[in-house]
Amino acid sequence: VPCSKGDVFQTKLLSPVEKRRLMKFLQLASDYAVAEHSAKLGGVAVAASSEHDDSAENIESTKESGGEGSEMDNIHSLNERQLLQGRSLTRPQNKVVSTSDLDTLRDYIDRDMDFDEYLRTVHSLPDRLRMIIIHAMAMESAADSSLDGQDGAEGYPTGQAMTDLCRHLLSLGRYGGTAFLFPMYGCGELSQSFCRSAAVHGATYLLRRSAKGLIATQCSDGDESMTVSGIVLGGDVDPNGNSLPDKILKARRVVVPAEVMPVGQVVDTGSRKRILRRISVLSGRLISGDGSDDNVVDETEQRHIIVIPPGTGNLDNKCVIHGIALDESVSVAPRSLTGGGDCTVLHLTTTMNGSDKETAHHGILERAAQSLIEAAKRKSRVEELYRISFSYVHVSHPGPSKQPLIRGLIACHRGGQSITLESAFHRAKEIFHSVCPGADFLALSKEMDEMVRERVGDRGDDSDDEQVALESAMDLIETTALIDTADTGAHSS
Repeated sequence: VPCSKGDVFQTKLLSPVEKRRLMKFLQLASDYAVAEHSAKLGGVAVAASSEHDDSAENIESTKESGGEGSEMDNIHSLNERQLLQGRSLTRPQNKVVSTSDLDTLRDYIDRDMDFDEYLRTVHSLPDRLRMIIIHAMAMESAADSSLDGQDGAEGYPTGQAMTDLCRHLLSLGRYGGTAFLFPMYGCGELSQSFCRSAAVHGATYLLRRSAKGLIATQCSDGDESMTVSGIVLGGDVDPNGNSLPDKILKARRVVVPAEVMPVGQVVDTGSRKRILRRISVLSGRLISGDGSDDNVVDETEQRHIIVIPPGTGNLDNKCVIHGIALDESVSVAPRSLTGGGDCTVLHLTTTMNGSDKETAHHGILERAAQSLIEAAKRKSRVEELYRISFSYVHVSHPGPSKQPLIRGLIACHRGGQSITLESAFHRAKEIFHSVCPGADFLALSKEMDEMVRERVGDRGDDSDDEQVALESAMDLIETTALIDTADTGAHSS
């Protein structure tokens, strides 16, 4: 997966023609992201679908302060405004952008055309380049489209694909050479950090008591529908071992997983998919360098994302297979075994139709794992020590307009196959705004912000050096601006 121009032009896997075509499209994608964000800032109407309005949320502003240029002015002269490695995939400084290419792209977005067709007809990209872009770069929603297209759906819409692709491109180089971050000790730390943050802001946790059911009552406004009034918590035991009775907690809103929704309350989306997972513990390194000068594999750590496109080799995989290989550098695997070397944890995920045989798809992940292990054995000693496979039903999110029939009952749908947590973040944001309309999502309260600032100021040298330096720089800029303003006013007078 290319992270810079060097990655594209130094690889031996692509021909010179393919490299030029790939770079031309990636530069156009970066231009599209900058143009969309500039149009929003300047109040210019954007010809993209409204459901993709968040495509450039994380893009740095490209409109100069006080400037009055239009969208066309912004995209005709694109200066390098971020000294990031990821921006090396963007167009050279001040190179003119072809607005006709952007117009063609937006036309495909407006007509909700398939992304694969756009890449094939407009950019003449061969199959393997289209697979790289769709499955390895715009990977957020690609898994969902692989099976949808077989059911007669629209496939992977160009608008959504550009949203996912631009998010990937604009994440390159921010915290390293790639677009990804992985938490120490695994993704379970993300939920723990949220729990701690929520507790600081007043959240209450009830431990050792599981929810047994919901309490719903008739609406008081004469409507025949029901509304949530509370939940029933299972009993606990006291220190003497005596059973405690169930407890009822009053509540106006309850958020529950879609998989445990009451009978008749689940909105049928017609989805009959299953997500299949396979976890292996390996002794040795799964991915090693080839010893060449342009080798990009880190020989000291195993932190890799593996993407196997549909129809690869003899795997017979209808959907893309996502893999993650991690070692002890992120504290998810033992450092070393006696005589066996360091361990690697391999996660493989794919999607299947509900009508397919589950055992056959577990065989697909088995063949994929064995293929990766056999390839690794050519360079190092690798052995599978442990493995486990499981699956679960994927209940598609029906959309905010199709919520459960019981008022106050909010269903949280598990996202489809994805390497990133983008869909979970947006779903959490949607639920938050349904409960607290108008409030800022994951915003630091004023009281907490003042408390943090006081503590940082009191600790002096013990505080975060980078934070102190940043705040000092901002204070210096603000002071300088005030002095310049005062001088300007004095000269004017």
